[in-house]
Amino acid sequence: MIRTALTLAAIVLIAAESPAEEKSLRVYFVGNSVTDTINYRALADLSKSRGHNHVWGRHMIPGAPLQWI
Repeated sequence: MIRTALTLAAIVLIAAESPAEEKSLRVYFVGNSVTDTINYRALADLSKSRGHNHVWGRHMIPGAPLQWI
């Protein structure tokens, strides 16, 4: 019983680490100084580590309300 559970757990871990088919994600971020602390490059790196191509752009005006953008 324990051997079966360990085998099943190993299969699940191997399947979870296998990257899925590569997908391109195109994202455009809009924000102000509140959203300026987001690490956009880290999001792209995280996506790349999961096997996805993360193409992103950003438009930000510091101190401006979102209605201005």
